[in-house]
Amino acid sequence: MNEINEEKIVYSVSQFNNLFKEIIDETKIFKNLNITGELSNFKKHISGNYFFNLIDDSSSISCVIYSFLDFSYDKKFKTGDKVIINGNLTIFNKRGTYNIVVNKMSLVGEGDILLNKKFLIEKLTKEGIISEIKKDIPKFPNKIAILTGDNSAAYSDLIKNISNRYKNCEILFFPTIVQGKDAVKSIINSLEAAKNYDLDLLILARGGGSSEDLSAFDDENVVRSFAKIKCPKISAIGHEIDVTVCDYVADLRVSTPTAAAIASVPNKDDLLSYLDNKLNEIYVCVNSKILLYEKKLSKIKDINFFKSFNLYLNDLKNKILIINEKISNSINLKFNDYSTRLNELKSKIEILNPENLLSKGYAIIKDNNNRVITSKSEAVNKSYLNIKFIDGSIKVKEVKEHDN
Repeated sequence: MNEINEEKIVYSVSQFNNLFKEIIDETKIFKNLNITGELSNFKKHISGNYFFNLIDDSSSISCVIYSFLDFSYDKKFKTGDKVIINGNLTIFNKRGTYNIVVNKMSLVGEGDILLNKKFLIEKLTKEGIISEIKKDIPKFPNKIAILTGDNSAAYSDLIKNISNRYKNCEILFFPTIVQGKDAVKSIINSLEAAKNYDLDLLILARGGGSSEDLSAFDDENVVRSFAKIKCPKISAIGHEIDVTVCDYVADLRVSTPTAAAIASVPNKDDLLSYLDNKLNEIYVCVNSKILLYEKKLSKIKDINFFKSFNLYLNDLKNKILIINEKISNSINLKFNDYSTRLNELKSKIEILNPENLLSKGYAIIKDNNNRVITSKSEAVNKSYLNIKFIDGSIKVKEVKEHDN
């Protein structure tokens, strides 16, 4: 047997790994792979990249998610979650191991849209923006803002039903793009414009649609702008199965624009019927009371006590007049008695007044210290005496004692 001489190629480890990487990178089948499995050892590296294994019952694949894709994957996923990844197969030259570089990852049964919505709801709930505490919808709103598409079915339903039910309110319309690439900006602008008015109620509405059509109402900036509206808010964004993040923020969530109109204003026909019923109730109640008191009054008139009551009052009045006259006479007698006694005391005081004696020829003698002299011994040897008469005083000097 002839031996065939073939040149043997010998590769270095690095050469072989590079060759294998080129083959993998250039093979289309290894691109845009979708693989499902369970997360194992899911960790966030200090660099911000995520490293983990995707496993099933018998195998494991190393995976990496680079940080520029999403910094919050560690809040959305955890070890043990069943996921679907989308990515490309590659080889790490230094170790000679292959990995999946993940472009997208979602929980099994949840797409990226639902996953992001779930994460946003949890985030806003922690911040208190989504809360179970809701404002009451006013029973009789005066000013209502409507944010929905211009010339849309939602707008027609709202205007028609509100106008038919209750005309005593002002409607402010803010035409808004509610789907497509311009929807987020348009909704936010309309909400900002609505904040300039003193509103009693705001309705954010559109017809039903797919999850993609409603994606603007799951946008975080839209939700935050919606939450900043101070008046009560009604969301009528989709049908019953379509629940957006804005629905969680609203004070009342309804499934259709028609339902929003019914919830926002009372029905005038119902109000009129209610008032008629209340008036009838009041009429019956008042008549019943009148009949009751007429019967009671009739019974009172038949009682002998009330027939003679006027006589009793007149007799009591006469007695009061007599007592009043007696009191008045007693007071007058007392007054006259005290007046007489006062005059007598006044006369006695006048008699005892030494000044009055001067008119009868008497005089009052005082020494140089202005003390009254009542005896001869007190007057002797004084430097002078002061003698007061009725018409004036004189001063007597060198008072000396005489025998006579």
